Amino acid sequence: MDPKRLADLRAAAAAFVQEDGGGLVVLDCLEYLVLHNGPDRVARALADVHDEIAMRGGTFVVLVDPRSANPRLVAWLAREFDSLSPTDLSPARAGDVLPA
Repeated sequence: MDPKRLADLRAAAAAFVQEDGGGLVVLDCLEYLVLHNGPDRVARALADVHDEIAMRGGTFVVLVDPRSANPRLVAWLAREFDSLSPTDLSPARAGDVLPA
């Protein structure tokens, strides 16, 4: 996907969640999108993507390293999205069971 075509990101995420009847969309490499579009355009696009996914019953996860990302965008993400703690992201261990 072309990183400059943020509308395509929104359309692809919405189509995936619509087809799946929910689902999980994970966005990684946020810094790459910011490099090509600027933090303000990316923030607006993320808000649109989040709204599309939420309306269709999906979950949107944005991975970002606050040490290397735009500080203003990180602050916006902290205000607009629920944060996951590092323990929420720990890898599964033998014997772990998914909730029913």
